[in-house]
Amino acid sequence: MSKRVRIFFIGCPTLDTDAASHLLLSQNAVQDAVQFEIYHFWIYGIKAHGHPKGLVEKFLFWYGDTSLPFSTCLDRKNRAVIDQREAPAFRSPLPRKNWLSACSQALHDFDQWFKTQSQYDVIDCPSIIITEASIEGGFISFTNNNIGLISMAKWKSFFKPVSALDYLLFSTQRLMMRLAFTQHVGSHYPVRGCLWDYDDHQPDARIAVLLGHICQTCKNKLIAASGEDTYNDLARLVENKWLGDKSIQFSPASILASVHKYDLTRSTGLNTSFFTRVTDSLGSELGKILSEILKWASVLVITLTLAAYFPSVLSKIREQIQIGSSAPSK
Repeated sequence: MSKRVRIFFIGCPTLDTDAASHLLLSQNAVQDAVQFEIYHFWIYGIKAHGHPKGLVEKFLFWYGDTSLPFSTCLDRKNRAVIDQREAPAFRSPLPRKNWLSACSQALHDFDQWFKTQSQYDVIDCPSIIITEASIEGGFISFTNNNIGLISMAKWKSFFKPVSALDYLLFSTQRLMMRLAFTQHVGSHYPVRGCLWDYDDHQPDARIAVLLGHICQTCKNKLIAASGEDTYNDLARLVENKWLGDKSIQFSPASILASVHKYDLTRSTGLNTSFFTRVTDSLGSELGKILSEILKWASVLVITLTLAAYFPSVLSKIREQIQIGSSAPSK
């Protein structure tokens, strides 16, 4: 029987949670060991306590539901406002020592409301919270008891150019194995390119994302806890070959690119905004040309600024250039 794992998005004003949800739920179609479930916290907030009451807030929510410019960006921020109204702890960095109480309170409030919906049952199972709130001390994830926490705030520092959604998938798989299958699998040293590496040199963390590997030690612990068939399902998830690519119709990678405009092989931001696409393009051949143009444009701007505000400095530079050009060659 599949192990259920609940995934909550709380306080994500820039993350494309629709694309992230599609990616995470795609795992359900390729294995039977675990069943991922997505919960958007803002839906609970609206159904339980309604929209914000102010006139300005009402206008912003109306605008976010339109197809006008910047409405998608505003819609994400509006949803985060609802999240943070229901879970105020996610408005600021989560304390390293008290993160569990903040997450437990948010999940408790959700479950208490969920129980009032008579057609649904609340089943005790692991829950993973994904947030853009940072964790005090620069940490990126924690697990304790039946709860996991993933922060997207610092992902870029250690994982770029691996994309944000690749990082999110890696982190979710990592926490899921410990929460749903065995507490005995956990961070280990030295680095093995394993999902559960403890990385003193934190950029090494991207190695495990790219390798999709579970080391022999962690493999033995997972097999002992869940059996070889379940382990094979988990290993299949971690390898990420099921993602496919854009050329394979209906593969997760293809759908993310065509429907959500998110290219796992190139997109690096939390969403595919105009500015993200411009940034991503800088890695292409055209981007290299643009970078060169921008570099020389910056030199020109700096030179003109010096000429306007520091004419004496510019005169000295000109003198040095003239001296250099008139020096006899050897």
